[in-house]
Amino acid sequence: MHNLEIPQNISFTGIHHALCILQPVRIHPALEKLIGGKPIHELNFFSLSRFQQILLLKSRKHLLAANPRSAMYMLTTAHNFLEGKAPSASIDLLIDPEFEKELPDFIKKWPQNIWVGNKIPDALHTEIRNKKYDGIFLLYTDAIGLGWRKIEGQLSPAVSDKKVWVINGRRRIFLYNNDARFTLGLRRFLDISCIVEILLILGIITVAIITAAYDLFTHGKSKIREESP
Repeated sequence: MHNLEIPQNISFTGIHHALCILQPVRIHPALEKLIGGKPIHELNFFSLSRFQQILLLKSRKHLLAANPRSAMYMLTTAHNFLEGKAPSASIDLLIDPEFEKELPDFIKKWPQNIWVGNKIPDALHTEIRNKKYDGIFLLYTDAIGLGWRKIEGQLSPAVSDKKVWVINGRRRIFLYNNDARFTLGLRRFLDISCIVEILLILGIITVAIITAAYDLFTHGKSKIREESP
């Protein structure tokens, strides 16, 4: 059983119908499909040509850093959590097509309805807007939900903040509210843009230039003193 770290101030009472959404980590899917034919999480990186590997190296680095959990792991975690907190709730599931292929039959029997896609279908979106669900659970396979912006954008205008939670691949659960959206957006930007690494490199270069200039200046002054009669 995958136990979750549950904040004390969050209540899960009154959940009769829940929707779980499970999607993979996505880094730069359009670029990855153009170069390798598939998103990075579906590619066998070492079967690619050397040129393709070089072009996709950044995506692979981000994928390895994200260390995403498997679909089975996330669904088992969600199942155990909801069985404990809302044992009588009916569960629907929206799952990525590649993840759906991996699921064993016994897991497929858990949800009442299974929707397959990498975005919220119109029919499901209508049910969300009509308040069918008392709780919606975003199952991030990583810590911060890389690649979830499209689905989160579809959800935001349709549901109350108090009805959406995140269960992530680090066994944490938290409310998906404005504070969480801001924090996740900032962390995703810093992760994908590599701005911290860039600033660090620029800082090292700046310090190196200043140090070299100082050494050159002090060495030049000492040389002048030595040459003075």
